[in-house]
Amino acid sequence: MPLRPLPLTLTVEERLQLMDLAADPARTERRRQQARILLLGAGGSSNADIAAKLGLTRSTVLKWRRR
Repeated sequence: MPLRPLPLTLTVEERLQLMDLAADPARTERRRQQARILLLGAGGSSNADIAAKLGLTRSTVLKWRRR
């Protein structure tokens, strides 16, 4: 049985900053993608679910969740 990563714990301020970053068209797609990964992880989504929702590979999600 695969291990489920622990949900990320974000403060309200961190969550708001990530939400702004995820929606900011002036940011690169990579930065917006990172923010979306972290927000979904903080919401308790598994890496596989995040990858499927965002159209990414699981390894990409794992890379950003480790940082």
